[in-house]
Amino acid sequence: MLDPSVRFDVTELDSPSRLDALRRSGLLDSPAEESFDRLTRLASILLQAPVALVSLVDRDRQFFKSCLGLPEPVTAARSTPLAYSFCQHAVATGRPLIVHDTREHPLVSDNPAIAEFGVMAYAGIPLVTDDGHALGTLCVLDTVPRHWTERDVRALDDLAAAAMTEISLRHQLAERKEAERERTALQRALAAERERLGTLFEQAPAFIAWTRGPEHIYEGANRACHELVGFRDIIGKSVGEALPEAVEQGLVAELDRVLETGQPFVAEGMRLVLRRAPDAAPEEVFVNFVYQPLDEVDGTRSGIFIHGFDVTEHVRATNAVRESEAHHRLIFDEAGIGMAVCDLTGRIEQANAAVCEFLGYGEGELVGLRYQDVTHPDDLPLDQRESARLLSGETSRFTHERRYIRRDGSLVWGLLKVALLRDVEGTPARRIAQVKDITDRKRAEDALRESESRTRALLETAHEGVGVVDQIGMTIYVNARLG
Repeated sequence: MLDPSVRFDVTELDSPSRLDALRRSGLLDSPAEESFDRLTRLASILLQAPVALVSLVDRDRQFFKSCLGLPEPVTAARSTPLAYSFCQHAVATGRPLIVHDTREHPLVSDNPAIAEFGVMAYAGIPLVTDDGHALGTLCVLDTVPRHWTERDVRALDDLAAAAMTEISLRHQLAERKEAERERTALQRALAAERERLGTLFEQAPAFIAWTRGPEHIYEGANRACHELVGFRDIIGKSVGEALPEAVEQGLVAELDRVLETGQPFVAEGMRLVLRRAPDAAPEEVFVNFVYQPLDEVDGTRSGIFIHGFDVTEHVRATNAVRESEAHHRLIFDEAGIGMAVCDLTGRIEQANAAVCEFLGYGEGELVGLRYQDVTHPDDLPLDQRESARLLSGETSRFTHERRYIRRDGSLVWGLLKVALLRDVEGTPARRIAQVKDITDRKRAEDALRESESRTRALLETAHEGVGVVDQIGMTIYVNARLG
């Protein structure tokens, strides 16, 4: 029993772990129940007490799970402020509180319930959980002072044990229900996650499959995998049985090696020939894929995970681009006219054999030079003006004759045609130039002019008059003597 000189521990009363245990019990503010009301009726009968309570002590109040004999409005409210609580002292210490005369007991003598409700005697047994938290009490009160006997206290203790058993059973049941709710919620979450993963698996752009055992039995495959193999029924069959072509093309041998060594097999752009329909001709496909061993927790290898992409269209497009580039390169290299590609500063990036021969350079020697380096300085101002018009969009190409300086320092003439190459966004990116060797023509023109000059000089100094007429008799020239 509680010694009147013992002061209760407020710290324990406000302990977060105790208050948490109280809330987890699910009893606070719950409706009255016959199982607890039966216990208060028995306590009242056995101890001949007018008031019997199952009281739960909260931080700032006490709540009555069951109350017998209390006046209104307390019975209706089923709760009082903590100042009216005798039970708080038993809860704070975790020991029974037996008070023969409340007016004389130092712990409770100032309790307002003495004056307001006439409480003169109190006996309460704490309701303590298995982990040592006192939730409240089973108690009886009397309106007259009385001596509680040992028999009274034992009977009250037995009833408190029964109340605690009821609370524990209810708590266990609540925990089971909560666990069941959590299990159900977890099962639903897992089912939803499986469905989501299944959807992602089916909708994945990559083909995915996995096999089990040394026979490489297909256990699973997504839609992309079925599309790759022509929607054949492969699940439950070995790779060799489902895809005979795989045996012929060495894929089953690779599966064997991966399962034996544990080393993945990686293929990039591998060419396969698959019969994707029973009566269809074999089709050529290209795939990137990985065979990854499946390791169990005990370290054994149980199968192989297959993951990859059908890159047929990409490979074909790449090959087409390469063929086109090779075709254009062949045209560029074998063209009978000189061709070169320059950046916008004039640096030569590509030059074909014809332009190299024209300028007297070996193959590759022109690359890296600037076209300005091989152009006669007197012809550069015209080029700069035309290039400015080209870059501004005023013209899309230009043509003019210019002189070039060969590697050996000699001069040659070329007929230059320049066009602008733009990138996909329309921004100027490169200059492409064609150069035709017109040196012989320019030399012939110079020779003709020189011949005409000599002839005119002879005619002008002749002693006789000389005239020239055309085919229809028109005079086209007379010298000074005749004129």
